[in-house]
Amino acid sequence: MKAIVTKGDKTISIKDVAVPTVGHNDILVKVIAVGVNPTDWKKLVSVQSAGITEELVCGCDYAGIVEEVGKDVPASLRKVGERVAGYLHGGVSKTFGGSFAEYCLADPYLAVSLPESVSFEGGATLGISGFTAYQALFQKHPDATPWKPLGEPKQILIWGGASVLGIYAIQLAKIAGYEVIATASAKNFDLLKSLGAAHVFDYRDKDIVEKIRSVTKNELAFAFDTISEAHTIVPVIHSVGQKGGVVSIVRAVGDANSLRSDVQLDFYLVYMLLGKPFDLPVRKEATPGFHDDGKLYAENLSKLLSEKKLVTSPTKILPNGLNSIQEALDLLENGQVSAGKLVVKIADTPGL
Repeated sequence: MKAIVTKGDKTISIKDVAVPTVGHNDILVKVIAVGVNPTDWKKLVSVQSAGITEELVCGCDYAGIVEEVGKDVPASLRKVGERVAGYLHGGVSKTFGGSFAEYCLADPYLAVSLPESVSFEGGATLGISGFTAYQALFQKHPDATPWKPLGEPKQILIWGGASVLGIYAIQLAKIAGYEVIATASAKNFDLLKSLGAAHVFDYRDKDIVEKIRSVTKNELAFAFDTISEAHTIVPVIHSVGQKGGVVSIVRAVGDANSLRSDVQLDFYLVYMLLGKPFDLPVRKEATPGFHDDGKLYAENLSKLLSEKKLVTSPTKILPNGLNSIQEALDLLENGQVSAGKLVVKIADTPGL
């Protein structure tokens, strides 16, 4: 099959590689579309820094059709021909494989069932962002979930609301009963309000912290920084109210913990839901219970899609299949993507 592989020097190439062999607890997915994430180019940097030169299949998000089911996978869980989407820990080791290919191996329990109403292109936006949003909002805050909404609305700040992660987080938080305050460029305000944000502020506004503190009456206790960079974490932490609170982050940010002693930073890494240890982008051992959490999130995301309570992210389809992956990585690294995910369709690859 054709696949995008690492070269150990922050570059990629298209190679002919063997179709992966299905293990007892795997499913083999014929990949129809893949989403490209910031984590994909950042992993290339990690692989280069780690001195890994073997060719590894890249890519995390996938959407496609189940081609083969491992013999120990319950028949009630997955079946050949089923439309599914999800994510892998692509580009870091042979153990995890990757999605930028004609076929990929996936965890049958962490695959989301795609109803016919959801396109493969839309499904390809769901994996990393949908699971991360679910994890960062609810894993340590089980009192509010899409199936057990808050009795009394509480406010939540979602910084980076026009990122794909933000697009899913706004919807899930709204379903769970939160009053959502979000940040974005002014051009994306209408999109975020259509997804459920009650208030949207321009992240470039020099007075944004004061404005958020005003609309939250200086009582904000929960925020989610979907970007988690040095330039975002400072205003997020300072937007938390006078009694302190919690900020969910998806990347460790320097000495951010020292900014306020009354604000707790909770770090989430979606790959931990796969239930296996890994060394990149940071070393993590398998944590008991995390794989079970991932199973629950997959079930619930499937239900939300089937009940049309959750919509997939807007997409921008790049035209040349796997040949467009490098372009997508460059656009993401240069910060040129917002309000949607870059997606490629495998069948558009020249020569396939």
